[in-house]
Amino acid sequence: MTISAQDDDSDSEFNAMVQAFMTSPYMDFDRAGMRKPARWETFARYLAYCSDLGEAFRPVIPRGAVRGTYAVSWMYCIVDTYQEVMGAERNLHDQIQAQQQIVDAIKTSEEERILLAQLLDDMFHRYMTLENKTTILPPVERRADPLVRAFQRGVQQSLDDKLDKLQFVDRYTRETCVKKMVFHTVASMMLPAITINLTVRASRYIWGSLLPATATRALRILPTATGLAIIPFLPFMFDGPVHAALEHMMSWRSPKKSA
Repeated sequence: MTISAQDDDSDSEFNAMVQAFMTSPYMDFDRAGMRKPARWETFARYLAYCSDLGEAFRPVIPRGAVRGTYAVSWMYCIVDTYQEVMGAERNLHDQIQAQQQIVDAIKTSEEERILLAQLLDDMFHRYMTLENKTTILPPVERRADPLVRAFQRGVQQSLDDKLDKLQFVDRYTRETCVKKMVFHTVASMMLPAITINLTVRASRYIWGSLLPATATRALRILPTATGLAIIPFLPFMFDGPVHAALEHMMSWRSPKKSA
């Protein structure tokens, strides 16, 4: 089959787009083999915000009750950190096994390779659509190999990084403990408590300026209701930014691959 200069240009542009696709957020190789959190774990995350319930109700409940909500929150943070640390090495082994199976399947099974090529081609087209990218693509028979090779390189690199990390598993476990506890201290306790406390105080002032002084019941309830209304949004406000900041701060401590 004769390949024209136009076909070469199409292949080159396609290869560049494949590399962009493989390094985009749509393709996260580190997620391969990762356990999705159980539904109860997602809901249990809100136990960390018991202290914020206490802050919201601070104007109407005894100080001892507020301290009790803080005790519940800290207990959740400690238990969650313990579970994370205990599962760190096990999860690392599980991820290595899962990614090794992917690499082996691509190398040894032509059927798996064909199915993977079809899946990657579909994902690539969705990526192009979502990113509003337009380019002349080569024929389907010349799209499979570049997609599979790029995916294989990405998984292999992720696998190599995990195998390197396994050599330092004790350090990895300690860092997991430190990151999780710092995360809970900042994202679960400190920032939400400050946010709710300031919100209740500010809303008390605002409602006090809007309502007559005789509306004592409303002036006690409305600041608490305002604080409670914010609690469902706290994970979205702080979890992502704090996690990203911790990953950035501690990435320089990751073991370097030996030459």
